[in-house]
Amino acid sequence: MTERKTVVYPNPQVLAEAVAARTLLTIIDLLAEPNRKRVDIAVTGGTDGNRVFAAMNASPLNDALVESGRMPAANIHAMPADTRGAEEIAASPEQTDAVLAEAAAEYQRELIEQLGENPALDIAMFGMGPDAHFASLF
Repeated sequence: MTERKTVVYPNPQVLAEAVAARTLLTIIDLLAEPNRKRVDIAVTGGTDGNRVFAAMNASPLNDALVESGRMPAANIHAMPADTRGAEEIAASPEQTDAVLAEAAAEYQRELIEQLGENPALDIAMFGMGPDAHFASLF
Protein backbone atom coordinates (compact mmCIF):
# COMPACT_ATOMS: atom_id res chain seq x y z
CA MET A 1 0.00 0.00 0.00
CA THR A 2 1.23 3.48 -0.87
CA GLU A 3 1.95 5.77 2.03
CA ARG A 4 0.19 9.12 1.73
CA LYS A 5 2.16 12.28 2.28
CA THR A 6 0.77 15.77 2.78
CA VAL A 7 2.71 18.53 1.05
CA VAL A 8 2.05 22.12 2.15
CA TYR A 9 3.07 25.02 -0.07
CA PRO A 10 3.65 28.57 1.19
CA ASN A 11 1.01 30.22 -1.02
CA PRO A 12 -1.54 29.50 -3.77
CA GLN A 13 0.79 30.51 -6.61
CA VAL A 14 3.55 28.10 -5.57
CA LEU A 15 0.90 25.39 -5.17
CA ALA A 16 -0.40 26.07 -8.69
CA GLU A 17 3.11 25.92 -10.16
CA ALA A 18 3.81 22.63 -8.38
CA VAL A 19 0.52 21.08 -9.54
CA ALA A 20 1.16 22.28 -13.09
CA ALA A 21 4.65 20.80 -13.15
CA ARG A 22 3.54 17.48 -11.65
CA THR A 23 0.61 17.24 -14.07
CA LEU A 24 2.73 18.01 -17.13
CA LEU A 25 5.42 15.55 -16.02
CA THR A 26 2.79 12.85 -15.49
CA ILE A 27 1.40 13.50 -18.97
CA ILE A 28 4.90 13.28 -20.46
CA ASP A 29 5.59 10.04 -18.58
CA LEU A 30 2.31 8.50 -19.76
CA LEU A 31 3.00 9.52 -23.37
CA ALA A 32 6.39 7.79 -23.13
CA GLU A 33 4.69 4.41 -22.59
CA PRO A 34 4.91 2.07 -25.60
CA ASN A 35 1.92 2.37 -27.94
CA ARG A 36 0.46 5.27 -25.93
CA LYS A 37 -1.14 7.76 -28.30
CA ARG A 38 -2.98 10.06 -25.89
CA VAL A 39 -3.61 10.98 -22.27
CA ASP A 40 -7.13 11.80 -21.16
CA ILE A 41 -7.45 14.21 -18.28
CA ALA A 42 -10.29 15.97 -16.48
CA VAL A 43 -9.34 19.31 -15.02
CA THR A 44 -10.96 21.53 -12.48
CA GLY A 45 -12.14 25.06 -13.08
CA GLY A 46 -12.48 27.89 -10.61
CA THR A 47 -9.78 29.77 -8.77
CA ASP A 48 -7.45 26.81 -8.26
CA GLY A 49 -7.85 25.49 -11.78
CA ASN A 50 -7.28 28.88 -13.39
CA ARG A 51 -4.02 29.32 -11.48
CA VAL A 52 -2.87 25.85 -12.52
CA PHE A 53 -3.80 26.49 -16.18
CA ALA A 54 -1.84 29.75 -16.17
CA ALA A 55 1.18 27.96 -14.68
CA MET A 56 0.86 25.13 -17.23
CA ASN A 57 0.62 27.66 -20.04
CA ALA A 58 3.78 29.40 -18.83
CA SER A 59 5.72 26.15 -18.44
CA PRO A 60 8.37 25.10 -20.95
CA LEU A 61 7.06 21.54 -20.47
CA ASN A 62 3.68 22.66 -21.91
CA ASP A 63 5.49 24.34 -24.83
CA ALA A 64 7.28 21.07 -25.59
CA LEU A 65 4.00 19.12 -25.62
CA VAL A 66 2.27 21.62 -27.90
CA GLU A 67 5.25 22.03 -30.27
CA SER A 68 5.64 18.27 -30.60
CA GLY A 69 1.99 17.97 -31.60
CA ARG A 70 1.22 15.78 -28.58
CA MET A 71 -1.35 18.24 -27.21
CA PRO A 72 -3.43 19.49 -30.17
CA ALA A 73 -6.23 21.95 -29.49
CA ALA A 74 -8.69 19.51 -31.09
CA ASN A 75 -8.15 17.22 -28.10
CA ILE A 76 -9.49 19.77 -25.62
CA HIS A 77 -13.16 19.29 -24.77
CA ALA A 78 -14.60 21.79 -22.33
CA MET A 79 -17.62 20.71 -20.34
CA PRO A 80 -20.51 22.97 -21.33
CA ALA A 81 -21.55 25.55 -18.80
CA ASP A 82 -24.89 27.18 -18.23
CA THR A 83 -25.05 29.57 -21.20
CA ARG A 84 -28.30 31.27 -20.24
CA GLY A 85 -28.38 35.02 -19.72
CA ALA A 86 -28.87 36.56 -16.28
CA GLU A 87 -32.63 36.93 -16.75
CA GLU A 88 -32.98 33.26 -17.73
CA ILE A 89 -30.88 32.01 -14.80
CA ALA A 90 -33.57 33.32 -12.48
CA ALA A 91 -35.80 30.57 -13.90
CA SER A 92 -37.44 27.92 -11.79
CA PRO A 93 -35.33 25.17 -10.20
CA GLU A 94 -36.94 22.68 -12.57
CA GLN A 95 -35.84 24.69 -15.62
CA THR A 96 -32.32 24.99 -14.23
CA ASP A 97 -32.21 21.25 -13.54
CA ALA A 98 -33.27 20.55 -17.14
CA VAL A 99 -30.60 22.87 -18.59
CA LEU A 100 -27.87 21.31 -16.45
CA ALA A 101 -29.07 17.77 -17.21
CA GLU A 102 -28.89 18.50 -20.94
CA ALA A 103 -25.38 19.96 -20.58
CA ALA A 104 -24.25 16.84 -18.70
CA ALA A 105 -25.86 14.55 -21.30
CA GLU A 106 -24.19 16.47 -24.14
CA TYR A 107 -20.80 16.14 -22.43
CA GLN A 108 -21.37 12.43 -21.84
CA ARG A 109 -22.08 12.02 -25.57
CA GLU A 110 -18.85 13.86 -26.38
CA LEU A 111 -16.81 11.71 -23.98
CA ILE A 112 -18.26 8.51 -25.46
CA GLU A 113 -17.51 9.80 -28.97
CA GLN A 114 -13.90 10.50 -27.98
CA LEU A 115 -13.22 7.65 -25.55
CA GLY A 116 -15.64 4.87 -26.46
CA GLU A 117 -18.62 3.30 -24.72
CA ASN A 118 -16.79 2.86 -21.41
CA PRO A 119 -14.87 6.13 -21.14
CA ALA A 120 -12.00 6.29 -18.68
CA LEU A 121 -9.66 9.12 -17.83
CA ASP A 122 -5.97 8.85 -17.00
CA ILE A 123 -5.91 11.86 -14.67
CA ALA A 124 -8.67 13.69 -12.80
CA MET A 125 -7.72 17.00 -11.22
CA PHE A 126 -9.95 18.42 -8.49
CA GLY A 127 -9.72 21.76 -6.75
CA MET A 128 -10.66 22.98 -3.31
CA GLY A 129 -12.51 26.24 -3.71
CA PRO A 130 -12.17 29.26 -1.46
CA ASP A 131 -15.55 28.45 0.04
CA ALA A 132 -14.32 24.93 0.92
CA HIS A 133 -16.24 22.92 -1.66
CA PHE A 134 -14.42 20.04 -3.32
CA ALA A 135 -14.94 19.40 -7.04
CA SER A 136 -18.12 21.52 -6.88
CA LEU A 137 -19.67 18.82 -4.72
CA PHE A 138 -21.53 20.75 -2.06
